[in-house]
Amino acid sequence: SHNPYWGENFVFNILPTGGEILFEVFDRIG
Repeated sequence: SHNPYWGENFVFNILPTGGEILFEVFDRIG
């Protein structure tokens, strides 16, 4: 589950693939 304050919707619109990977990393980091 991704945190809403990362603005996943904004990033996903720009990086649908890269953004998803980054969020997986960010979610695990904290």
